[in-house]
Amino acid sequence: MSGYEYLKSFGAVGDGVTDDGPALQSALNACKISKRPLYVDVGTYLINTTVYISNFVGITITGFGESSVLRRTISGSIINLTSCSRGSISFIRFEGDGASDTNLLLIDGNGTGVLSISNNQFVASGGRGLLILGSSSGQLSSVKILDNLFLSCAIKSGQAVPGIPQMEAVYCHDSEFSGNQFGVLDLNHKPVAGAVLTDCRAGNYTNNYHWSNVNGALFSSCSYVSFVGNRWETNDQSGLICSDMDYVNFVGNRIHTNSQLSSGVYDGMSMSNCRHWALSANTFFDWTVGASMRYDIKMDSNCNNNAIVGNIFGGYSVGSISIGGTGNIISSNVG
Repeated sequence: MSGYEYLKSFGAVGDGVTDDGPALQSALNACKISKRPLYVDVGTYLINTTVYISNFVGITITGFGESSVLRRTISGSIINLTSCSRGSISFIRFEGDGASDTNLLLIDGNGTGVLSISNNQFVASGGRGLLILGSSSGQLSSVKILDNLFLSCAIKSGQAVPGIPQMEAVYCHDSEFSGNQFGVLDLNHKPVAGAVLTDCRAGNYTNNYHWSNVNGALFSSCSYVSFVGNRWETNDQSGLICSDMDYVNFVGNRIHTNSQLSSGVYDGMSMSNCRHWALSANTFFDWTVGASMRYDIKMDSNCNNNAIVGNIFGGYSVGSISIGGTGNIISSNVG
């Protein structure tokens, strides 16, 4: 392909044994000057030297899908991006060894924005597959996380890493998370959560699929967000847990067959301190014999002024909805 820089042109071997981190660093440094995208040739590239890229406007890295592998076998990140914008990373397989404390791809805040991470695979890291780390003083904006596959990240030596999900985003506003999958390679070893979003406001979370994690997803302080067409299913505990969130549209989602660890103990969807939600056209059910989830939706006493209208409920052992708070509207639901 013309107009590209090629990773192997900078001395990368791609045999899975040679540390190609310095070659990847050199290649991206050159791309920053030439303004050309980097193509990761077919191969397995051991990246045990972390690649640091900062202040790169227009950074573009692409490959040949699962045939372009960036692999790490020690603690640390494969790539650490800081203050990079108006670029993309796509069609790369990021891979750990399942034993090291590795956040495969780390995106730092401080001006990062208008960045697309799409059609990648994040597999078998002992830490997060993807960490998007903003702060109150260094927020990210207009980031797109699209059509990525997360498999058995946050599993270290066969055990879930406490408090670590497969993907985590913090202070990532006006962003889109769409078409991603969060699952496992081995049903006997599950991460604590597929996705965790904290202080990610005014964005869209659509058509994501969370299966066979301990909890499907955890969302906190993510107000003014639309959740549409997502699936949370066959997770050990809850499908999703939401806290401190206002003015949320929650439409057309499917939540089913959760509480697999212990039937009737965990809820399909748990909400605390959530206000002014519109929940409609969602479907709750169990595809096994009997009811697995305790409640389809459980709200605490601080969940006020929410509208639960036109949903289909099922697959619960205690009740469809446990309502706390005041001013909630429940109408035209089935089940």
